[in-house]
Amino acid sequence: MKILIADDNDNSRVSVANFLRKIGYEVDEYKDGYSALRGFLVNNYGMVLSDIKMPNMTGIDLLKAISASPYRNDVDVVLFTGHGDLEYAIQALRLGAYDYLLKPLNIKELIEVTER
Repeated sequence: MKILIADDNDNSRVSVANFLRKIGYEVDEYKDGYSALRGFLVNNYGMVLSDIKMPNMTGIDLLKAISASPYRNDVDVVLFTGHGDLEYAIQALRLGAYDYLLKPLNIKELIEVTER
């Protein structure tokens, strides 16, 4: 499965991407929602992992754009944030997110969500 990761925090994005590569996934990294959306529209991803708080286009806005896209197919969108705000989780799930994770990402939870 090919995974898209969108996170403006370089350390977080690179760490998660490298871990997923080590366990066998193909991963593309994007620093913001706009570039992630452009990447999504030209690639075939099975999963999108996106931070919610990003400049220019939030993870929620990225989720909305993916959900409205004719290219959505069967992609699962998982949003994450360092802010434990229940409202973000509720909004993400109502908009069709597959799951919601808190930063720092728990490796066990990350593995579970990618394997589902």
